[in-house]
Amino acid sequence: MSEEERELFSPRVSLARSPPRGPTAPLPAPMPPPAPRGVRAGAAMSAKGRRTGLHIPVASGLSSSAPVTPVDPVAGVPSFPIPVASGAPTGPLDVAAQGRLELLERANRAVRGIMSVATAASKLNKSEVNLISELGRDILAVVGALGIQLSDKELVVERLRSAEASARRDSVAPSMAAGAAAGSGTGPATFATVLRTGPGGVPRSIGASQGPSLAFYPSEGNAELKTAEDTKKEVKKAIDPKSMAIGIQSVRKVGNAGVVVQTTSPAAAVKLRNAVPPSLRVTEPRRRQPLVAVNGVEGDPSFEEVIECLASQNLDPEEWPLTRVRAELTGAFKKGRRQSNNTTVVFNASPRIRDALVKIGRVYVGWVACEVTDFVRVTCCNKCQQYGHPEKFCRAKEATCGRCGEDGHRMEACKAASACCATCRRFRREAMHPTASRDCPARRHAEERFLNQVEYGY
Repeated sequence: MSEEERELFSPRVSLARSPPRGPTAPLPAPMPPPAPRGVRAGAAMSAKGRRTGLHIPVASGLSSSAPVTPVDPVAGVPSFPIPVASGAPTGPLDVAAQGRLELLERANRAVRGIMSVATAASKLNKSEVNLISELGRDILAVVGALGIQLSDKELVVERLRSAEASARRDSVAPSMAAGAAAGSGTGPATFATVLRTGPGGVPRSIGASQGPSLAFYPSEGNAELKTAEDTKKEVKKAIDPKSMAIGIQSVRKVGNAGVVVQTTSPAAAVKLRNAVPPSLRVTEPRRRQPLVAVNGVEGDPSFEEVIECLASQNLDPEEWPLTRVRAELTGAFKKGRRQSNNTTVVFNASPRIRDALVKIGRVYVGWVACEVTDFVRVTCCNKCQQYGHPEKFCRAKEATCGRCGEDGHRMEACKAASACCATCRRFRREAMHPTASRDCPARRHAEERFLNQVEYGY
């Protein structure tokens, strides 16, 4: 809470703002009133309340560090008809868009309005008006104390988030070292074994290069294998990894009734290829090239203009002449934000030039220094909120909300107050985070699958 907020709603200031009885008549001083008709003895002011002018029970101990216990100080008070001022809002109040200072000032105005209406009524005696005054001051003090406690809690939350981010970075360091050891045998982590992420991202190890992948499809004229599940059963029926003494990293289904088997070594891939039955055909899919993003390029230059800047302003001309840079760096796509003059240019890069650019870190493109990062591309369907396909090829019958995770409506029509990851909710995992957020376990799993298909080694 800012100093202006603390000064506005501190108990001393709120006491000094006694609501007026009329245009000129001042409100009587807050003296301990006699118990009015209908008021129980429990609603009387405590010794602490008489000293400060606030109706605060001693048991609650109102302070900026202790929690405020809700108290019903007007239990048993008879209800009086209170007229509503002309032009006063009678519908639901829109307070979600207001700041803390505006809300505090609004509460202050509301209490002053209550006092002005109460003092204008002729059926209230002096003791009843004094009681309303005390209760109004009590409300202002409680609101101010709650505002102070909220500021303290927000500070604690920010410190916890900072500590969590630091712990995450520390926990990634051992895995980076392990990935480097697996990829190169010995030595510290290098740019070829560590994925370079953007601002706020946590560095991730790429790991060792796996064995070749083999894609199995039904042979031509084979009408019995109609789905990927049928092909998977046929592969497991014809091939026994135990008897062949080979290791299988993973098996996943793909389109056109296909199955991709990730092996652990080239020798295992050869044994699998030789054991393929006549009912299946096998191919070796090409691994993807790394994607490199040049972030914050001024304007909207062409791919060729950026390549020329990278070759002339950043790379060694003897090792990287322009002809070699053009051969190992090809334009993929561009990304830009509305009302922004900056563009992110993404290239398909060979492992060698990717390592060289990421090692530089910040490259010069014309008059601007731009950050170079690895681009991890995963596709999340906007309809079913699952990874691996766009909405154009989605087979889901109804849409799934990307905010609350419920079926039957899209995120644009969602009225939920809190976020829930639709992907993690489907697999019964912890889902109290937005769908496709950077820390989502489902997204990280999809990114790991993408990295396993990229050839970073050379």
